[in-house]
Amino acid sequence: MRTLSLIIAAAFLADLRADAQPVTTSEQAEKLEASLHDKPGDQGARMRLLYYYHYSTNLPAAKAIETRRRHILWLIRNQPDNNGLNAPMGIILAKGGRLADPDGYLEAAKLWREQAGKSNAKAAALTNAAEFFKINDRDAALKILEEATKRYPDHPGLGNFKGTLYAMTITGASTVDQYGRPTGFPKDPLQAAESLRARKELELVEDANVLIGAAASIAMQYYEFYRDNNAAAHELFKIGEACAARAFQKLPDNIQLQAAISNLYTAEANISPAMKDKARLLEKAVAMITNLVPRSTLLATLAEAHFNNRQYDAAALDSEEILKIVSENSKSKQNYGSAIHDANTILGRVALKRENPAEAKQRLIAAGRVPASPVMMSFGPKWTLAQDLLSAGERDAVLDYIAQCKGFWKNKDDLLDGWAESIRSGSSPDFSRRTAPTASLVGAIATPFRLKDLSGREHSLEEYKGKVVLLDFWATWCAPCRTEMPTFEKLHRELKGKDAVILAVDVGENEEIVARYIDKEKFTFPVLLAEHGEMPNKYNVSAYPTLVVIDKNGRIAETLVGGRSEPELRAAIDRGRAGAPMLKEAPVKRNPMPVAGASAPVPVSPPDGAVFNHLPRTTQLTWEPVAGAIGYVVEWDYKESGGWWSESHNSQITKLATDTMFSFDFIGAQPGRWRVWAVLSGGGTGAKSEWREFRYTR
Repeated sequence: MRTLSLIIAAAFLADLRADAQPVTTSEQAEKLEASLHDKPGDQGARMRLLYYYHYSTNLPAAKAIETRRRHILWLIRNQPDNNGLNAPMGIILAKGGRLADPDGYLEAAKLWREQAGKSNAKAAALTNAAEFFKINDRDAALKILEEATKRYPDHPGLGNFKGTLYAMTITGASTVDQYGRPTGFPKDPLQAAESLRARKELELVEDANVLIGAAASIAMQYYEFYRDNNAAAHELFKIGEACAARAFQKLPDNIQLQAAISNLYTAEANISPAMKDKARLLEKAVAMITNLVPRSTLLATLAEAHFNNRQYDAAALDSEEILKIVSENSKSKQNYGSAIHDANTILGRVALKRENPAEAKQRLIAAGRVPASPVMMSFGPKWTLAQDLLSAGERDAVLDYIAQCKGFWKNKDDLLDGWAESIRSGSSPDFSRRTAPTASLVGAIATPFRLKDLSGREHSLEEYKGKVVLLDFWATWCAPCRTEMPTFEKLHRELKGKDAVILAVDVGENEEIVARYIDKEKFTFPVLLAEHGEMPNKYNVSAYPTLVVIDKNGRIAETLVGGRSEPELRAAIDRGRAGAPMLKEAPVKRNPMPVAGASAPVPVSPPDGAVFNHLPRTTQLTWEPVAGAIGYVVEWDYKESGGWWSESHNSQITKLATDTMFSFDFIGAQPGRWRVWAVLSGGGTGAKSEWREFRYTR
């Protein structure tokens, strides 16, 4: 879900003149700054500059802080009701994040108190003032809102904002990221005195707009909150659910409420390990959603949950309703391409379960013959039905489907043609692989490591020489990881004192969160703690769980990605005992025309600022080729509360790509960014592209 502040910023930029292009370089910013000397009231120019200073990652922080402060203070003095002051780019934070400006905050706070005290202050100005104080001085924000409500009792936005304040007090959010998303949650925030007081007050609220604001804010904070306080996440969900249910009794058709319900139930469903629980939660959400766009999206998610839970009749009904919605709204401008694709995919899989391959083939072709949607253009179609039909021997239908997919999955002809050739030759392609595979580590010497466990004891690979080592890279938020943990415990007890050892390597999580989970489940195998970056990168970890099997001589015998059954894990141990195969040198393709340098690749997809809400978070990147390149280095990054991960950890997450496309599994509902540069035949590298940012909301 996009935050209200992001929507405001996007809407403001959309209202600018058609010829008012976004500022992307320092030269453009300097020219626009000069124009303000003659026209200081040019709202469009000032907001374009603010957008650039706030979101540009190539601008030094000190420069961004100084220029942001100057423009924001001018706007507070002269245009306090400007919509841009209600967005992240128009707010100065006292602490937290790369652009924190304590001195600027004090100046802005003084100006906002003066503006809020004026008898003729507009509702928008009062809302902007409350937005400014909501992190650093919630009492001041609430006081401003109460005064605003007296002056403008029928203004729904004021009630929404009050609900947001309640929600942030309940979660204990201490800052916001550059997208305006609350973050920085303390330990056990729901038991804090302020949180308990806010919950009691919220229980007495009758204003539906306040309840909608609280439910929407809880939905927006949910994933980030879960990462920091996963044990308390369900309790937070129940608070949001109660707010939504009470608001629904008063304003059942409110669009903002329906979006909040959709996001809240979907978030809770996504962290629920049991498929029946996912379906139950999504059923409750669908029952309350009447707006057709979120309803069709939710129905697609529900249909998949029903199918995976073997509720095939229910899955078919969900999918048929999607197609009915599309048919009845065929003249609307809404792009239902993804919905049509998802519905036909599920109906085809249900047809196979009902032993009707003819209908399944028809559904597969219908799933491929759809309008191009942004999600499908970026991440491609689903291949579950194609895989099922291929397993059933229906090669021609799958080949037709591949041909259809070329119509919307651009820049993927080589991949699709390769799959088609594999089918024609009698083999089955791996539809999950969206790019050329990186070099396998099997046979290579395992990278040495030193990691501490939950008791503080340091473990090294060297101390386990002579034993088979199972390195399981995992995280507490990962449902497949949690599912296989009892099997690891069983194997650990069997293998204790023998020739194999299990080391569970948690990546990137707070030690207290990990310890709480391990203690609760009473697991006894060693749990090591690793940061994102160097150690997982050296083992090619890009998804969780990933199991790396190291033989008794310290060589990698096997790498397995995804959840594994007990027989698969036992077989992996046996392969470790048998010893890793010798590493074979792979031939390297080289361009016969060496070049001395190369320009930066031009990124194609996803565009800068893209927002995604699909699961799994498989992120596909594409860019234009660079002449003379024999490969490309792709770098991606995660946004933390204190800034970008690569900057705070002085490390990089990179992979080598052999084509102008690359896909990886992004971790968490959070902002990210990517860039790419060429590897040249002479051994050097070309210029790096500019960072492109994106964000996952779930």
